[in-house]
Amino acid sequence: MGVEKADLPVMRGTMLGFILGRYRQAFSRVILSCDKPRAFDFPDVTQVADEYPDGGPMSGLHAAFCKSDAAHIFLTAVDMPFSSPKLAAWLYDGIGGASGRALSHKGFIQPIFSVFSRSVLPEMERCLRAGKTSLYRFIQSIDAEILEAEALAARHPYAPEDLFFNINNPADYENALPLFKYYGETEKPVLCVVAESGTGKTTYLERLIPELKGRGIRLGVVKHDAHRLEIDVPGKDSWRITQAGADVVALSGPEKTAIIEQHEQPMSLNTLVGRMSGVDLILTEGYKRGFKPKIELYRAALGRAALCTDSELLAVVSDDNPAREVPVLPFAAIAAMADLIESFVTKFRPL
Repeated sequence: MGVEKADLPVMRGTMLGFILGRYRQAFSRVILSCDKPRAFDFPDVTQVADEYPDGGPMSGLHAAFCKSDAAHIFLTAVDMPFSSPKLAAWLYDGIGGASGRALSHKGFIQPIFSVFSRSVLPEMERCLRAGKTSLYRFIQSIDAEILEAEALAARHPYAPEDLFFNINNPADYENALPLFKYYGETEKPVLCVVAESGTGKTTYLERLIPELKGRGIRLGVVKHDAHRLEIDVPGKDSWRITQAGADVVALSGPEKTAIIEQHEQPMSLNTLVGRMSGVDLILTEGYKRGFKPKIELYRAALGRAALCTDSELLAVVSDDNPAREVPVLPFAAIAAMADLIESFVTKFRPL
C-alpha cells in the first residue's frame, strides 16, 4: 500500500480513526492492539502491544486478553472499515457459555469478525508458542459457534460482501473511498451543511427543508453555535429556576416541549443525534469536522478555499463551477439536491 493501512486518509481523518469512532458507539471499551509499539492519539482507547509480533490477528487477540480483565473480546481488523459494530455487539452479547462465535459466508469462516471467551486463552498461548498462528484453524479447534451471515438479515440486512470487505491493495482503497460517507456512527443518517460565514447556510436550509418534507422525509436539524448559548429569556420563570441551580429544566406547552440541560463540556453531535427520535434524516448547520458526510456551500465572491475534501462530500453547492469529483449544483437546484439526499438516505448504513 505504501503506507500503513491505519494511516490511510478517509473523509476528515484516518481509516483507523473511522473504525474506532464507529466501534466506540457500540462498545463501552475499545482496545487497539498493535504488532509493534506505536503512539496513537486516541485518549479513550486502550492500546496494547503484541507479545508475539509475528502472530497476526491471534497475537492481537492474545495481547488484548493479557492486558485486560475482559471475560469476552470481539475481534476485528483495521482493514475492514465497513463491518457492523451493532452486529458485533449482538454477537458479543449472545456468546453465553460458548468458547467463541464467528460468522460464515459462502461456506468459509470469517475469523476477523468474531468474539472469544477468556477460557480459550491457555490454548491460544499454546498455539502461539508453537508457531500455529492461523485464527481460522484456531476457531475450528475450539468448537466455536458458527453462524451463517446470510441468515442474519434481521440483524444486518445488507450484503455480507460489504460486511467482510477487506482493503488489501491500492485498488481496494480507491474503490472504497467514495463509500465511507454512507457508513455512520449513528443509527440515523446525518448530513452536515457547511460553509464559510456569510455564504447563506440558513437560507439554503430554509429552501431545502420544505422540498424534503414534501417527499415524506421526517427531519431533525441541529444548529451548531460556537458561542455561549443562552436559551432562556433573562427574568422569565425558567431562567430564574436555572439561576437557582437546576441542572435540567423542561418547558412544555400544548405544541412544543424544550429541555434545557446544563453541562460543563460541549455535547457531542452523536449524543444529540441519539436523542432525536421520530426522524428519517438529521441535517446540521455547521459541524465541518469529524466523520460525517457533508454538503459544502461555496460562493466565488468570498474568495476562500474549499473547506472539505471530495471524499467527505455528498455534493457542492456553488455559484461558480469548481472542478470537483462530486456533483456541483447551483444554489437554485433544490430538487436536484433533494434527489441526491434521498439516494444518500437509501444507501446509508447505520452502526
